[in-house]
Order: sequence, then structure tokens, then C-alpha cells
Amino acid sequence: MSKKTWVGAVVGVVILIGILWFASQKFGPPQQQHGTPRKEWPKVRIGYMPIAAELPLFVAVEEGFFDRAGIRYELIRVPSSNEMGNSATADKIDILAGAALNVVFDIGHVAAKKHLLFVLNPYSSAPGHITDHLIVRKRLALKNIVDLRGKRIAGLPGSVKVLIFLILEKHGLPRGSYEYVELLPKDWEPSLEAGAIDAVVALEPNATQILKDGVGTSALPGFYAELMPDLPISGHWVAADYFKRADKSQLAAFLDAYDNAIVFCRERQAQARRHLLKYAAVREDILAGVNLNPWKRQSEIDPNEIQRFIDLLARNGALQGRALAQEYLLPSSKGKD
Repeated sequence: MSKKTWVGAVVGVVILIGILWFASQKFGPPQQQHGTPRKEWPKVRIGYMPIAAELPLFVAVEEGFFDRAGIRYELIRVPSSNEMGNSATADKIDILAGAALNVVFDIGHVAAKKHLLFVLNPYSSAPGHITDHLIVRKRLALKNIVDLRGKRIAGLPGSVKVLIFLILEKHGLPRGSYEYVELLPKDWEPSLEAGAIDAVVALEPNATQILKDGVGTSALPGFYAELMPDLPISGHWVAADYFKRADKSQLAAFLDAYDNAIVFCRERQAQARRHLLKYAAVREDILAGVNLNPWKRQSEIDPNEIQRFIDLLARNGALQGRALAQEYLLPSSKGKD
């Protein structure tokens, strides 16, 4: 081998090592944390719902971010934010992946347990991030939302319905002028198709599937953002009891893994979406059309934005008591990004 060829080979190897190192720093969660050894860390019990807003959790599991951080976990599927909040308050889960903010605020008031927010799921009307629609039956003649008077409108079970009531009232459809039906996501499309309901406030990935199948049409894309831009409707929380007893090194490793999963969702959307096939029963033919939430990591959450949402809920009688945003934010152990 000539000297020139040998030098070129060495340079190539150095460049390859540099690329691999960069990738590991960008997408690989940190290795051993200080404190309790990984092998002694208990499992983290994570409650979740099978919807697209929970994608960072699915990515953290399937792309190995938890494994590389030494996090052992148990996934517990729940039907609603209320059930998730109740489970956390009863110390049956440690992490609430996707619980509605109003549910957590009410728990804080009634049960005096304040679960702590570390990731926000905004609901937006921005192109590429519309993850919710008011969908009406295809054969239903509808010129305006007020034409839903006397009809059956469905949405998720639980107290998230108060947001739906507020938005419909804003469009001239007061509570009591229609029938609200609580349905799980799996029942939205068949109920629309059978005529058992006339409209549904649907989230991704079910919203895209309903529209793709021609079962319904979107009367209002970005439905929840009608209340305020990038409505902070739900988030991922550390349960109050778990926060008190958690090994802080384990919690830091868990949060770093979640952060890396969100970066992965932003930068590798197509690859991240594929995990919805397993966890949210998304069909392959609609996968590319599923929009993703513009998640905000702990360092990106604006307490003032959360407080504006709290004040909006309070003005409309949608909270059981006063809440201060700062009391529900997970304390940060590191500076801003």
C-alpha cells in the first residue's frame, strides 16, 4: 500500500469514528448516572393511552432510549386522562404519559397531590401539526357547526369534554343543545359509519383514518386550538408520590431518555411514526398522513402559557379550584437548552 493510500484510509476511519460519535451524542441517552447503581433501580410504571400524542413514550421504548439509560419500565394502558390521574393519585403508576392538564389541576385541588409536568402536548392549528378535528358523518348535510343542534357528538371519555363544550359554545352551540357521547378512539369510526353518532372530536391517528376512509369530513381542523393557539391540553407528568421517593439519578436518566425521544420524533418523523403501528393500531396505508404534536420538552415549557390556560379554564368554570402553573412544573436540575 502506498503512503498516499495509507493516509487516505486512516483519514476515512477517523471520519467514520467521528460520525458514529456524533450520532451517539445526538440520539443516545447518557450512560451510567451518579447515585444508585442501575441494577437496583426499580421499574417505572408508566400509564399511557394509545394515541399519537404519546409517541415520545413509544419511541423511548422501541428505539432503546430507556434501555440504554438503564430504565426498567412497565407500560400500563388506560382508557382516559381521568383514569390515568386516578391511578397516579392512588400510587398505581409513576408516570402519566398524556394526561389532560385540567384533570391534574383538579386532582391537585381535591386530593392535594400535585403531579409534575415535564413534557407538554400542545394542540395546534399550524400546518403539519394539526392532530385533532371535528369530523361529521359524510352523509350529514352540514353548512355550519350550529347545524349540529340536536345531534350526537362524541369525544374522549373523561373531563376533557369541558373543552369541547367551551369550543362548541363559542361557535353558537350551547351545552344542552346536543347530546355528548363518551367513546374510546377505537369506536369513533364504526359509530360514525353506523350513524350511531353524527360527529366526533377525533385525535390522531384515528382522525386521519376516518378521513382517509371517507367515513366523515372535517368541519373544523385544529379544533382544540380554537380556545387558544397551541392549546396546552395535555402533557407527560411525574406522579407526586413517585417524585418524593424516586432516586434522583434514575429520574434524571428517565428525563434525558424522554428528551432524546422527542428530538428523535422531530428529526426522524417517518421512522418515529412507525411505532404507532404497534401502539396505536395505525394502518400502514395512512401512516405517512398522521400529523405529530409539536411537543415541548421540560426546558421549553413556558409557565406563563400554562397559566393563561388555567385562567381560561377558571373563567369558564372548568376547574374545581384555583391553580398556579409553577406548582405543577417539575423542578429542573439543569439549565435551559
